[in-house]
Amino acid sequence: VVSARCQYGNNFPPNSTLFRQVAKLAGGGSMVDLGVHALDLVEFVTGKRFNKVMAVAKNVIHHYEVEDCCGALFEFDGGGFAFVDSYYNVSIDLLRNDLEVNGSKGVIYTVGSLTGMETGGRLFLATDDSRNEYDFDGPDMYQAEFEAFASAILEGRQPPCNGLDGLHSQYLLDAIYASARLGRKAEVQSVAS
Repeated sequence: VVSARCQYGNNFPPNSTLFRQVAKLAGGGSMVDLGVHALDLVEFVTGKRFNKVMAVAKNVIHHYEVEDCCGALFEFDGGGFAFVDSYYNVSIDLLRNDLEVNGSKGVIYTVGSLTGMETGGRLFLATDDSRNEYDFDGPDMYQAEFEAFASAILEGRQPPCNGLDGLHSQYLLDAIYASARLGRKAEVQSVAS
């Protein structure tokens, strides 16, 4: 994997009753709420972990307590990089909300893969020799998560995403906000397994 890019956003105009716009309730803005899903998706699809980040988190359109947009450039362990951007100031119908992975032997990108509560979309795979398009659809994402978690409990095994995965996501967010606040690259803390 040479590089990856993932975007996720929606427009949330100022609303004093919306928890996601209150820092002490949400803990952050567009990156905590939406971007974290893009972060997880990039790491899952590439099989690589982020280790360093340079980020910008700003209020460009909406001036509430948390950022309305954030961009983060990551370095992968073992080389390569990824860019993840998140928004609270552009309609979900206007954003691509997609994933792109560029490798030395091919490129994949999706359309419609991060559209809120819907599942499915279109996957494009390109190599030197071929170009293919695939429509994909998935089960209800919450049903699949609950079933996987319940099966893990019943079978006495770890769930597909465990507490260490959640902690790693939190460390990514901590590094993003540290970088944005300090204006320099930040290290992502390692999770001890």
